[in-house]
Amino acid sequence: MAKQSWTHTFLMAGIMLMLIVLRFGSYLQHPERVIEPYGDGFKAYTTIAYHAMHDTSYTHYAGMHYPYGDHVIPSATQPIVSNTIRFISQNIVDISQHTIAIVNLSMLLSILLCGLFLFFIFREMEVPLWYAVIVAAGLTFLSPQIHRIQSHYGLSHPEVIPIVLYLLLKFEQSWKLKYSLWIAVVVVLYSLIHFYYFAILAFSISFYFLFKFLAKLDWRGLPRYILHYGVQMIVPLGFFVFWLFMKDHVADRTPEPWGFFQFHALWEGIVSSMDQPYFQLINEKVIKMRTMGLENRSYMGIIAFFTCFAIGINWLRRKAKGSIFEFQHRHGAFLSHAFWASLVLLVLALGVPFTLQGLEFLLDYAGPYRQFRSVGRFAWFFYYVINIIVFVWLYEKLHQHRLAYLWLSLLLGLLLSEAYHSTYGYNLDLDEVEEFKPGKSFADLEGINYEEFQALLTVPYYHIGSDQFWWEPEGYILQKSQVLSLQTGLPTTSAMLTRTSSGQTINQLQFMTEPYRRPNLLDTIQDTRPFLLMVDQREYEKEKDRYEHLLNGSVPLYSAGDRLRLYRLPLESFENRLEEKSRKLKRKIKTDTTLVWQAGFGAVDSLFNYYYDGLDDPSAEQFYFGTGGFQGVASEQNIIYVPTLPSQVAEQSYTLSLWMYIADDRRTRSSFQIDEYDVEGNHIRQHKMDCHRIIDLFDNNGWAMLEMDFKPAAADSKFQIVLTNPRLRGESIFLDELFIRPQGKDVYRKQGDIFWMNNRHYP
Repeated sequence: MAKQSWTHTFLMAGIMLMLIVLRFGSYLQHPERVIEPYGDGFKAYTTIAYHAMHDTSYTHYAGMHYPYGDHVIPSATQPIVSNTIRFISQNIVDISQHTIAIVNLSMLLSILLCGLFLFFIFREMEVPLWYAVIVAAGLTFLSPQIHRIQSHYGLSHPEVIPIVLYLLLKFEQSWKLKYSLWIAVVVVLYSLIHFYYFAILAFSISFYFLFKFLAKLDWRGLPRYILHYGVQMIVPLGFFVFWLFMKDHVADRTPEPWGFFQFHALWEGIVSSMDQPYFQLINEKVIKMRTMGLENRSYMGIIAFFTCFAIGINWLRRKAKGSIFEFQHRHGAFLSHAFWASLVLLVLALGVPFTLQGLEFLLDYAGPYRQFRSVGRFAWFFYYVINIIVFVWLYEKLHQHRLAYLWLSLLLGLLLSEAYHSTYGYNLDLDEVEEFKPGKSFADLEGINYEEFQALLTVPYYHIGSDQFWWEPEGYILQKSQVLSLQTGLPTTSAMLTRTSSGQTINQLQFMTEPYRRPNLLDTIQDTRPFLLMVDQREYEKEKDRYEHLLNGSVPLYSAGDRLRLYRLPLESFENRLEEKSRKLKRKIKTDTTLVWQAGFGAVDSLFNYYYDGLDDPSAEQFYFGTGGFQGVASEQNIIYVPTLPSQVAEQSYTLSLWMYIADDRRTRSSFQIDEYDVEGNHIRQHKMDCHRIIDLFDNNGWAMLEMDFKPAAADSKFQIVLTNPRLRGESIFLDELFIRPQGKDVYRKQGDIFWMNNRHYP
């Protein structure tokens, strides 16, 4: 780079640093504070920090989902960041205590790099220095990736696509192997920050090469295309196939994560943004726009939108002849290839063709593509490409106009205004975490030797990542448990990960829920030390019935205010509780003279007001208990008819329980509903819930119990129980043992060697 070019680079860097300080000055003043103190963002900090500080492997993360842990990529540890910190800390100087600061500062560095590489691209496009500086800075702060600083830190690196575009631009000019090698390095490094970058870059580069080849159909040069594409994409792919898939021993990750039909881009999110005042006004005064989540939005900017609209109209007036943009300079071919590639990625970001009505089934045949459920992120490539094209085109068309500076000033002013409103449209302030203050650490608590414990259990329990269950962290338990884990090295059985094993997740939930069978997790745990139980007392009181059993046999260790409690929980207590419960049930059924027995069922009063249907169809391929069960096609309406309940009372609370086979993927995503009809057959009430939200009891054989409370609207109504799961299509659904009882009323039964209580079967 020439001396003058370096001067320009330092000028651009200085301007970007000034803008970063203006917006994110607090990050430089308090780099150890956190952006999001409770949700995904806080988890993102602690996974990186735990891996850097406590893990013993560069490829395995053990901080959550104990005793299994997971591979560092689905664990979102930003392995290139956390492993670098880990290596430096172990071999040079310990910097692991500053991981949060490093993550925060790395996001600011990424903003600087984005501005620089956009600047390099515009300077290659031969626009003036002042124009390149303003446009590069404006597009950087308007980038949809800036919004990811809220919580998705790995995705908040806006520089990655401009870097690849710059390298492709240099490659287009010379076909030098060094640029292909640099692209391969960038693909690998940024995929080790977040694996979505691999998908985004793989599609971007692949379609770029495709349109580059189609432009000339240079068959003689095909080996050269293959060589460079192989270096840029096949080599990184080979690395990840070996490092991720060959080193990953989890065989039951879901092949179809939930969210594809929710996390695609919406066209309104491409052409409008509620961060901008004029779109807020349109939304309030003219037409109400759809509510959109972060994954649905990738605003291209109003200048890009209206410029593209005008160019498109002009192209159609020319009867679609010639190039759309009609560039006059030497980089027209590069911009054309990049444009068509970005257009394809925009279509993919919209979820097409899978989101088109009637074509949803095509997703079943999409193979590994289904793993990228948040396809709205593919629109990022379109954002950068279309804005580079538009601002180069605008300069070409306007710079010789007699009012050039006026028009360009208005356009650049509008760009900077949009960038300002976009950047300040989100609360990105920093928060303090109490336990990160000097002397407040969990490691400073007196009387607790953390080495005595093998892992941390949390109440409420949380587990997200399998896409079969969504047990969200409630209260402040996520923050406190992750801080304690980070400060002491204790892993948690709780998890907020990605693509977690379905079977391992079920074992974790079984371990924490109502004692029913000997937990499968005990066969995996090799350590005999007790667990440390952390309880958010306020949330515990709301769900006492679910978690009360965990406190049986525990020893109080620490209490802070009205929230935090710590207990010692012996490992053997899990088996002891089950044995004690079985003994009490057996004694109750055999000796309690207050039970009134009718038709084989016993209750404390003589009013026969419960309903049982064994669903004993012997043709069912699988059943839980008895001589048969219910089998239906999952994608259809599977209906179980229920007559008027014995002694039914309107508006009285009842508890319905039903066993369901859940061992296979996506079964817990089934929809469950109770439809109520009056004596004339009119629909009068509906209770609806996703199955995964009403499962609290797990057997060891792949069956789990759905349990749901409801109230009849009338004393003489009838019911239909409906289960369906369109995504399972022709697969079977298996149900068994339907039981309905008044809420809070226990009902008993004895069948041979089986003791039965409220649809639970104890040998």
